[in-house]
Amino acid sequence: MTSKQRLTVFFICSSVLCFGAFTLQKSWNDAQDARIAKQYCDDRKALVNQIVTMQGVAIDKLVEDYSVWEDLFSFEGAPDQKWAEQNVDTAVSSYNLSNLWLLNSNGKVIHEAVSGSSSCSWPFGSNPPLPDGPTQSKFYYSVGGKVQQFRIQRLHSSTDKTLKNGYLVTSSELSSDVLSQLGKALQSQVSLLGPSAGQISSQGAQFEMGVPLNDASGKPVATLNIQSHSKLLERLGQRSSQTFIQLVAGVVVLAIGLILVLRGHVVISRKELQLALESHSSEQLAKSIGADAAASSLVGFIDSHADQTELQGINLELESELHIRARELEFAVETTIQAFIELLDTRQDAFTDEQRHTIMLADYFAEHLDMSQESRLAIRHGAMIKYFEQNQGEPLQFLDLSAVTMSEKFSPILAIANHSCLASMDLEGKFPIEYNTFAVVEYWMTKCPKIEPTFEECRQAAEAVIADSGGGHDAWLVCEFLKMI
Repeated sequence: MTSKQRLTVFFICSSVLCFGAFTLQKSWNDAQDARIAKQYCDDRKALVNQIVTMQGVAIDKLVEDYSVWEDLFSFEGAPDQKWAEQNVDTAVSSYNLSNLWLLNSNGKVIHEAVSGSSSCSWPFGSNPPLPDGPTQSKFYYSVGGKVQQFRIQRLHSSTDKTLKNGYLVTSSELSSDVLSQLGKALQSQVSLLGPSAGQISSQGAQFEMGVPLNDASGKPVATLNIQSHSKLLERLGQRSSQTFIQLVAGVVVLAIGLILVLRGHVVISRKELQLALESHSSEQLAKSIGADAAASSLVGFIDSHADQTELQGINLELESELHIRARELEFAVETTIQAFIELLDTRQDAFTDEQRHTIMLADYFAEHLDMSQESRLAIRHGAMIKYFEQNQGEPLQFLDLSAVTMSEKFSPILAIANHSCLASMDLEGKFPIEYNTFAVVEYWMTKCPKIEPTFEECRQAAEAVIADSGGGHDAWLVCEFLKMI
């Protein structure tokens, strides 16, 4: 087989292998893209459900507290409309409710409070969907073309929970303001659609999700439609076309290189062979025959270089994919924390007075130390999450997402909140300065919990803090805090 024939066969085989590699690479990319897109949709769905649930936390707490109110429990036996107007009806405007009803044990309305334009008439007649047990019942119902969220809770005695007497019912409209707040928290467009709208779909960079709003029987009455633009899905869509373009460019370059090598080799070999035959020189003939070996060596080098280039391209794509995934997950955690803090700010009953004073004093101390705005926000957010978890008696599940990123951005917040994933974070044996700053203030409040203490109480607390300096707390921070106090 001549040199030209060998190079031609090599070119054909290389082309077949390149297209075969492209097919395998594309199949692998498609499988990876589908997996990443599914994981993104699952994470997004969990985030949406948590934020939608948190929107009604304040009303859930109101209904739960009112259900064990002894005076409200006794209202059915001796209805006092004036007392109800002064003590119960105020919750309608305070919690942006549309209506509030009190029912007797038979489900008959014995008192009603309305808010005005968003109010609705009692939609259930004499047969309301009352819950069987003590658990709060939540469902949606369309009244007059408006979607209302209903909550029904059985009233019972605070001293003896076996004694039950009547029901408390509230309704709140899913107005444009509520949808706007949800859209701001989710960084998405939120709207209400019919009950037959789709659940989850993604087309290109556009992500769309439908949350069904069910009535008491489980039948959907409307769908909460959420649309957002995802950079992750956009890049996944672009990667397939980029891979194809890169492969075509590589094949074209390889073909041009092989053609040039083939042409140059044939021309040179033909001239040398012709000269050798004309001069009858054995040395010249041996030299022309040796050119075949040089061409084969060059072909081997080109083939090896192409394999290395393909492997480098695959590694770069994987690194880019992991980087995009980490940024998307970090953005989701940051959005969730920010939305949760904004909701806590609107709740007056989320913290005790001592806890609010501790948060304010820690922020003032951080400002005294000339700490950055980002560090001050980390102290405030971490303290609010810590106290909320402490008051509720259970950790917040959405913070588990931040354990994946291991980002230094969230380590101060998690350290202050004493979250379970703190032990798995790489802090090199040291807590962040934000954690130590808050720890000094919180220790001071345990020794001097009053908001306006006397001089003697301050002196005793200062002695306790000084005694702990250098042991449990940073001595320099203790010194600066006592200077500020």
